[in-house]
Amino acid sequence: MNRRIVCLLSVALASVLLPCAGAVDGRAVRRPADLVGRKIAVVVGSMMGDMTLKVQPGIGVEWFNDYNSGVEALRLGKVDAVPLDFFYARRWAVQNPGSFAITDPYHSIPWGFFFAKGSPIRDKVQGVLAGMEKSGELKRILDKWAESADPGALALDTLDYRKDFTGKAGTFRFATPGDREPVSFRRADGIVGFDIDIARRIAYELDMTFEIVQISMGALVPAVQIGKAEMGGGGIAITAARAEQVDFSECYYRVPTVFLVRADDKRGKRNQRQNQLPFHALLYL
Repeated sequence: MNRRIVCLLSVALASVLLPCAGAVDGRAVRRPADLVGRKIAVVVGSMMGDMTLKVQPGIGVEWFNDYNSGVEALRLGKVDAVPLDFFYARRWAVQNPGSFAITDPYHSIPWGFFFAKGSPIRDKVQGVLAGMEKSGELKRILDKWAESADPGALALDTLDYRKDFTGKAGTFRFATPGDREPVSFRRADGIVGFDIDIARRIAYELDMTFEIVQISMGALVPAVQIGKAEMGGGGIAITAARAEQVDFSECYYRVPTVFLVRADDKRGKRNQRQNQLPFHALLYL
């Protein structure tokens, strides 16, 4: 997929009005400045806290081991917002109608796959990704998952187009938290999502069998560093700090960043309608 198209898509999404944010202690949150002197929930190992504070200093941070705990703290009023990528925030808003809303985008972050420093497989993977971009397969996979109103009902791609596939080149282990729909998430038959479809395609093109290694966000980088997996991913932001620890692929997607907040019912039916729309529909409101 042409990276310029991806960036333009992100800009387009960032330019539309997502649901107006809910009241926090009686005051609405629509942008980072509204959270000065209040607290946000950030998951250990995530870059959301540092990124948000760079955009707007003066916001307090409470650390949690996982997103479920952070969102529960928001529900209970222990924090005032949770900074999330758009996909993850929309999941919480849709699954909890009337409880949460999402703000306008305030930033965007580049996603990439990562590898142990100096790993020779990085260049091989980048070659496959470049081929997928040129052929349109990368865009097709991203659109398939991102535009679905029900990603949990989608099937992973069937990979049977190579007559010379043997799987004898080894095992391609992909480390991911598996907790971010539609990127990488668990359902009854295993972990699925667009990062899984992409990683499976990479392994297939490299004539390798595919294996998922589910690892928490905080342990993801160390796991790849010590060789528990050939590649890590699952909606991972490319940052300077992480690039000192691991090697990244080129950015394959830019995602808008929003705040998940408690819903303000006074803001009308349009908020609830927007919370329930699929990703692509938000581009045309």
